[in-house]
Amino acid sequence: MTPLMRALRDNEPDALEEAFKALHPSAFDAARQRLGDTFQDECKDVASEAIRRLFDRIGELESEHELRPLVVVIARYAAIDQLR
Repeated sequence: MTPLMRALRDNEPDALEEAFKALHPSAFDAARQRLGDTFQDECKDVASEAIRRLFDRIGELESEHELRPLVVVIARYAAIDQLR
């Protein structure tokens, strides 16, 4: 397990902030693809929620390389839910 994954599992604030900053653009883009450019605030909310959900599942992940693909999938589904 990498030091970053260990820190995320331990809920270390610096690691969580670092991961949030790194993952937010990808989650935002995934939400924007579903919601469109006119819903910028909703895209931000969906991206933040997707990252929170990812952090809730951090114990299930083996590698930090899984973070970005998983947060994109979570954001896409969250954006679809937002449209309902």
